[in-house]
Amino acid sequence: MRMAKASESTLTPRRTQRVQHATGLYSSSFFSLGRVLRAVLFLAVVGSDAFQLTNQHTMQPLSLFSHSQAQQPRQEKQLTKIQDRDWLLRMNEQLQLTEIGALDRNKIDFLHIMNAWAKVQTTQGAEMVQMWLQRIEKEVEMGNKSVILGRSVFSIAIDAWVHSGDRKAASKSEEILKKMEQLYKLGNQDCQPNLYTYSLLIHAWEKSGESGSATRAEQILLAMEQQCLDDIASYGKPNTEVMCNTVINMYNAVISAWAKSEEKESSSRAEQILLNMENRFAEGANFLKPNTVTYSSVINALAKSGEPGAAEKAEVILQNMIDRYQIYGDEDVKPNTISFTTVIDAWARSGEKGAVFRAEKILLQMEKLYSLGYKDAQPNVNTYSTLINAWSKSGEKGSASRAEQILGEMERRFIEGEYHLKPNVFTYNAVMNALANSGEPDAAERAESVLRSMLELRHVEGNENDVKPNIISFTTAIDAWAKSGKRNAAPKAEGILVLMQQKCASGMLDIQPDARAYTAVINACAQTKHKEDRTEALSIAFRMFKQMNSSKDIFPNAFTYSILLSACDRLLPKEDEESRFSVAKALFERCCKAGFVNDYVLNKLRKTVNTTKRYVHLVGSVECRACRLPENWTRNVLGSGGDGKQLVGAQMK
Repeated sequence: MRMAKASESTLTPRRTQRVQHATGLYSSSFFSLGRVLRAVLFLAVVGSDAFQLTNQHTMQPLSLFSHSQAQQPRQEKQLTKIQDRDWLLRMNEQLQLTEIGALDRNKIDFLHIMNAWAKVQTTQGAEMVQMWLQRIEKEVEMGNKSVILGRSVFSIAIDAWVHSGDRKAASKSEEILKKMEQLYKLGNQDCQPNLYTYSLLIHAWEKSGESGSATRAEQILLAMEQQCLDDIASYGKPNTEVMCNTVINMYNAVISAWAKSEEKESSSRAEQILLNMENRFAEGANFLKPNTVTYSSVINALAKSGEPGAAEKAEVILQNMIDRYQIYGDEDVKPNTISFTTVIDAWARSGEKGAVFRAEKILLQMEKLYSLGYKDAQPNVNTYSTLINAWSKSGEKGSASRAEQILGEMERRFIEGEYHLKPNVFTYNAVMNALANSGEPDAAERAESVLRSMLELRHVEGNENDVKPNIISFTTAIDAWAKSGKRNAAPKAEGILVLMQQKCASGMLDIQPDARAYTAVINACAQTKHKEDRTEALSIAFRMFKQMNSSKDIFPNAFTYSILLSACDRLLPKEDEESRFSVAKALFERCCKAGFVNDYVLNKLRKTVNTTKRYVHLVGSVECRACRLPENWTRNVLGSGGDGKQLVGAQMK
């Protein structure tokens, strides 16, 4: 990288100049694009008064969402929310009592009520907004002139679904937009979707996680390109900046959707969108200038892709951002803490030789820039935690000790007043994972010690949520014992599960052991190295399986069955073919009945029964794959014919 001289003037931006953009950069998963879009939408489309609620009797604004409320004590806030919900329910009742065709906005301000339901940000809240929307449609059909069916009410409904957290929110949002388009074609000019409406829909797909969501978001964006140009021209100079920001946010949301996508070549799509923006900007389309979020979203897409060379590309983008800011003073692409941290994450995920040392260099670069006055490059707890995670995945000698060293430095600096470096649950989990993967002789004991320290630290005031161990914390400690190769590793792993059960019974309800935790203990049994431990380990494995089957909330899955078969293969005597076949047959039949047979289960089954003849007796063919088995056997496994991921919980058939 080309570094400017270490002086204050070097870090002071000069006039922004258009320079040639280098392809690639960052992670919008760290940014809340939704907040920006919501603010722009409601101010431009609905009006700032829509943020207020009204008292049903006096029609005076309520202060439920005022800035001053943020300073109220927690109990008072909760009481206020309850009062607000009661008010909303009373408004619903009043609507039901109002005859269709007689709705009067002067008596019931439905825009305020709909916006208040949208702020609930749940599926129920979105459903309530939709109920009000449907009622307004009926009022218009009845000829009620005091009610206007326009862009405002539709936009609130879309926004409510976008922020509801419902897995079908994007589809619901698109249904509403199609209704708008239909009404507009029928002559209702007030229902014409505009730039803000489509930006909400793109954001809905960006957040959805549905299959093909990134493709759909990009399709909407491409269809909107001309609309973007028309809207910017029609709104005039005073609003051009706001409109340009909305356009950029739309592009950023699409790149973010690709970053979140598990589809192949998702990072290539993100890079291509960025390249298109850069080319269009170079040709004079000023409203398409990529910014820090744009580049950071591309970096995130590269980081998550795991493709060879992706981390190198991500770092090139970061260095280009640094150069453009330092040399040309381009504030729009000034990298920040998230930009640097995401590149560290890219190296952590890359699996390349020496990747962790490249990650360390990025952190050193951050610290140097920050010491020179570049405040936006200050490393924080996420930065250091991501570096620890890089060490946990590195496979380098001494990785666990380095992870512990970084944690110790964070704790020391936090005590000295650098509060932004306070370790959190992700930090401690990353250290435990580094220990679990290290192969060091006492790694399991050290990992369990970290877990117990977390349980103690959570009782210190201010630590209740920051360091409270989660299910991953416990399963990582169990995994450390599984990988330890030590005597009595299986009982130690079971002891951690028992600790989970005890803590859950005492009030830590969010760490109730799940299928992952039980399967982790079974894996510790399967990994037993010492012959004298085999009988007890096998007993523990089946005890875990029995507990899972006796629970109403925990379901053995494909991974559970494959690991339990592996335990049988390793722990039952090789010469006892009858016992091995009997146990394997019973487990396989149960797995078939549960619909969790996949290729991993078949592989472990074949090893356990130990003879080709008996394997063929169970599955029908030596070369049998899950995709050729009865559909009922594989019904709870996603993917082609049962070789993909498993369904869980309520999804199971």
